[in-house]
Amino acid sequence: MKTRDFKLVDQAVSVAQKIDNPVTKDQALRDVATALATGDDEATDSKLLDQALAVAQEIDDPAYRAWPLGQVAAALATAGVKTKDVKLLDQAVAVAQKIGEPADSATALSQVATALAAWGDKTKVARLLDQAVTVAEKVSDPTSKVIVLSQVATVTQGPPGLLDSIRRWPSRKVLNP
Repeated sequence: MKTRDFKLVDQAVSVAQKIDNPVTKDQALRDVATALATGDDEATDSKLLDQALAVAQEIDDPAYRAWPLGQVAAALATAGVKTKDVKLLDQAVAVAQKIGEPADSATALSQVATALAAWGDKTKVARLLDQAVTVAEKVSDPTSKVIVLSQVATVTQGPPGLLDSIRRWPSRKVLNP
């Protein structure tokens, strides 16, 4: 990302922070953080992802903060796989685990697990999927719970061999409740 682009992002964050209405302010910050995390392939730039994380953490309402944090977690995991950077992957897991909304946290954990599946770390994938199921079970809305559990189940259909590996995982929570 070019220096000029960082200045534009800083300007957008500055304008959003000046919004008096808390809901509108949180929505604006959510949109900026999500845009930073889900940009093109340049979004793998760790400075950009750090900035997306910082913006997302400024959002007061957990409901608005959850989505961009999930996007940051997924982007960090993807960047970690591309660059073979374990620190980015660990940061992605930490961000996903700290999301307060169960549905968004479970989705983020699933997205991180998907990225890790590409890395080939089946043990970590199985653990993350177990965590995602545990968090998804806390979703109070039945429709949302079904959607989130479906997302987690979709991850288990990942690369060849992943499904068998997950079945052999000692807790077997994901596929063998």
